[in-house]
Amino acid sequence: MSFSDSQLRAYIAGNLPPDHASALEEQIADDQELEARLLAFDREQAAPIRDAFMSAPSPDHIAGLAAALPAAKPRKMIGANFAKIGFAASTLIAAILLGVLITNRPGTAKTWREQVAIYQALYVTDTLSHIAPDPTVLSQELERSSAALGRSLDIDAVRNLDGLSLLRAQVLGFNDTPLVQMAYLSENGVPIALCAVHIGSDPQAGVRAEVLSGLPSVSWSDGQFSYMIVGDIAPSRLERMAQGLQNTL
Repeated sequence: MSFSDSQLRAYIAGNLPPDHASALEEQIADDQELEARLLAFDREQAAPIRDAFMSAPSPDHIAGLAAALPAAKPRKMIGANFAKIGFAASTLIAAILLGVLITNRPGTAKTWREQVAIYQALYVTDTLSHIAPDPTVLSQELERSSAALGRSLDIDAVRNLDGLSLLRAQVLGFNDTPLVQMAYLSENGVPIALCAVHIGSDPQAGVRAEVLSGLPSVSWSDGQFSYMIVGDIAPSRLERMAQGLQNTL
């Protein structure tokens, strides 16, 4: 079954009929091109909200505005006038609190690593367990990924990640920059992702370990490309994977 762009947008908005939504969810599990299209529309519709959030004032700025308000002189107010003033005051307080909450939102990604972790946190065992890796298909996926990324991804370097077999490779994106995600499953069924993106930064002598969206992760850069491994396994194992890839990628 094929899905039009308008149907994908309707699905994201929650307006697609239930039978079509179920068919889409079943098909997307095995159709990477359909998944990529859906993700593109999801990012497109989320952009205005993300931009609005990123332009929200800082808590210090809000506190300064509140402190600058002139002190109100005592007045006797009754009836409807009192109700209006009370409503205005509550609205001001709500606006200040909302600004603080938006500015300190934990789920808004600021870097490509945070965006990857937010996406990876949605993965469960069933997301990948149905995939039976085929060498020919994997080779084709890595060729497409290498072309999008602008550097070769040798299958021998990524086929085996500390004993875990590569299941698939796909091209995503961050701020109009191709981002390659390679997927693995641990022995216990924990989804692991190895990602690469052409975002230059200072070369790192070692790896950066951090927890993002509740998931342990490690990242590093060669000065031209940046890399990340993320998944809910021991940080020491992630670091071992990263050190091995630094020598082979």
